[in-house]
Amino acid sequence: MPRKKKYQNMYVGLTAQEHERLGALVQTDGKTKTELGREALLWYLDLRENQQNADRESVYAQSIKGMTNRICGMLSRQGTAIGVLYELAWQSLEDEKSQLAFDEIVKQVKSKQRKRLELDEKGLSEKMRSIVTGEVKPESHRA
Repeated sequence: MPRKKKYQNMYVGLTAQEHERLGALVQTDGKTKTELGREALLWYLDLRENQQNADRESVYAQSIKGMTNRICGMLSRQGTAIGVLYELAWQSLEDEKSQLAFDEIVKQVKSKQRKRLELDEKGLSEKMRSIVTGEVKPESHRA
């Protein structure tokens, strides 16, 4: 024989008009007042929890956006500086053979950087996944 759920009683005061409205809904839905009250309360609790989670997620999203903007700005400034240095080095080479050798070295360096970046992205992705899933708290990753 299945076990009955054990509930704790809760009493709610309703005005006569609210009580009539509830009675009409009981007739329409074919449920008891207790069932309707439980459904309404659970719906409200879910709604509040979802609102709190949305607020918290909004704070995280704003924080991540701010960090992303700062990182993009830093990368842009570094890219400009590197571009200037590259151009100065390339133009200071005396002949076409030296320029071709320089271009080959640049290709090799870019390839190595791409590989490092892929590894770094994997690591960051894993860290973010663990933070988002709650396996690790964000505070433990602060630099």
